[in-house]
Amino acid sequence: MEEVKRTQGMRDWDKIRKGQEPTELVRRVPQIRSAEAKIKAAEAGVETALQDLKRTEIRVPYDCRIERAYVDVGATVSPGALIVELVSLGPVEIRLPLSLEDYGYLEREKGTPRGNVVITGEIGGETAKWAGEIIRSEEIVERSTRSINVVAEFGKNGKRVPPLGMFVQASIMGKTIPDAVRIPRSGVVDGDKVLLVKNGRLDIRPATILRTEASHGIVRGGDEEGEIPEGSTVVTTPPSPLIQNTRVDEEPAAISSEGDSAVGGESAE
Repeated sequence: MEEVKRTQGMRDWDKIRKGQEPTELVRRVPQIRSAEAKIKAAEAGVETALQDLKRTEIRVPYDCRIERAYVDVGATVSPGALIVELVSLGPVEIRLPLSLEDYGYLEREKGTPRGNVVITGEIGGETAKWAGEIIRSEEIVERSTRSINVVAEFGKNGKRVPPLGMFVQASIMGKTIPDAVRIPRSGVVDGDKVLLVKNGRLDIRPATILRTEASHGIVRGGDEEGEIPEGSTVVTTPPSPLIQNTRVDEEPAAISSEGDSAVGGESAE
């Protein structure tokens, strides 16, 4: 607009004062400079608006889905405000609390716990399984539970992942104990003795209990002191009272689902 006004003013100047130098006001120099400054300010405003618009875009460095939104479209948020909760579509990590005893039986690679993990859960009345592996340990003992957490990763290399939020049970492949024998806990008394049958009589044998589980105990196999000889018959129904060399009748117990074929049931005479 100012350029058009300047052209018209120059034409009028030539008609009135032909041959004289037009002034800056005739050439509308101040008005043009003011208009140019306004254009630059508007362009800067547009650039600022574009930058602000970019800052309203939420970018995440992984594939995910929105679990929950805390703001509506057009809302103004302050720095540090919670906007959305996101759930990764890739591998998931699960924290597994372990007792210090269980933690000590994990395999280690350069000092870091490692091991394959299988978790199970009930979905629609059926048991589902997912395979993963331990990737790190938090190395902090919980004071209230005296447990330590390890983190297992599931879904690596496109494998299936469990639904988030469900309760699961985990089985971890630990290190191998050489010359170990797994016997029912009913055959262990006083925490360090195993009930065996020797020549038809009760043999209360001191043994080194390497590890205890919910229904079984792990003892050292062998002929030395504190070890269980190969082929021994374990008492699963202890007589009362427990007296060394008490005569017992052997009744083979049914083989359990865990494969304890060397377990027998006894009753005292």
